Amino acid sequence: MNKPTDRIIAGLASADDNLPDLSKAPKTVAELTDLADQTNRLSSDFNKCLERNHAQLAKRKIEIEDAADQMRFRNKADRDKHVRRAVSDARREIVNSSEEERIGILRQLQEAERRATLAEILFPGPVPMLGAHGLGDPKRTELEAQLRNARPATLKNYANHAIANKDKMLGAALLGVIDRMPSDKRPFSAQQLAEQLIGDAFRQTQTAIHATKNRFQEAINADRAFRNGRNNPVAKVQEALSKRREANFNDGNSEQE
Repeated sequence: MNKPTDRIIAGLASADDNLPDLSKAPKTVAELTDLADQTNRLSSDFNKCLERNHAQLAKRKIEIEDAADQMRFRNKADRDKHVRRAVSDARREIVNSSEEERIGILRQLQEAERRATLAEILFPGPVPMLGAHGLGDPKRTELEAQLRNARPATLKNYANHAIANKDKMLGAALLGVIDRMPSDKRPFSAQQLAEQLIGDAFRQTQTAIHATKNRFQEAINADRAFRNGRNNPVAKVQEALSKRREANFNDGNSEQE
């Protein structure tokens, strides 16, 4: 791991800490969406940078081929060897001359990926997201106090009202109440209630998170392919799978449903 772009990956935060620093994590769906939009713009800038470098290399290769045609070689194998070596030298020169721009964009993408990874902790699923809604709000505290001694049928009725009115505060209070009940005595499914009230928001967060992480990994793979002069088939397959998962969340087919 001695190349600058390889060292970028080594800087990713470890997930070993029980309580990581989440101060830079996006806290809302809007913040996550903005992060994904910013990442898409950076990804576009990076792709344009690579396109310019590839075009420059293609031009150099034509010049090398033309120059080789004017030279004398013992055989075609010697000519091809000369061309490959000259093209490799040209690639190295272009890689080195474009490194500052490429690394600058990759570091911004890495920071966005790091923030998206932290956001996964805050948005793990519909139930914990709804459960965190309104924490510390006196209205939620009051609702939970009022509902604590309600009969199961009454709780189910209020759950239906929460769904009908998209009342997340009431839904969160209901989750707090049934969480204290034995699982076989709960009058409704916490997952179903959370899905109805906050499922769409959860999928928006996951789409943004996966999009942000995918754009970073795609840029890393593209940069390696540019530096090495060849694509990694395994990385291409992994990219395709990641894009499919991103599309599934965008279409509402999350793995947590």
